[in-house]
Amino acid sequence: MAHDYAIESLLRPAVELYTVYVCAAGAFLCVFAPWAFALTPLFGIVTSAGFLALGLVRLKQAWQVLRYRRNIRRLPHYTMTSKEVPVSNQRLFIGLGFRWQQRHT
Repeated sequence: MAHDYAIESLLRPAVELYTVYVCAAGAFLCVFAPWAFALTPLFGIVTSAGFLALGLVRLKQAWQVLRYRRNIRRLPHYTMTSKEVPVSNQRLFIGLGFRWQQRHT
């Protein structure tokens, strides 16, 4: 996931949702058709709990990506009047900006 690496990889599709869908389908089959995986009914319930646990972990990771992508489209409102714009011959004012760090290069 993105928090394991120095470089963020949150500007991408939430591919973790594919795993969530597969885990949900696997849990459904383990409960209602354990013979499809050659399981006993009791072991099918235990296996479906494992599938659901993995699905919840991946859903949490997908939610982080989806929340980041949603919030980056909703930036805070920033307005200035023409009197507030600094005037200088040496520097150019390009807006609010952010603190540039090593991970941005």
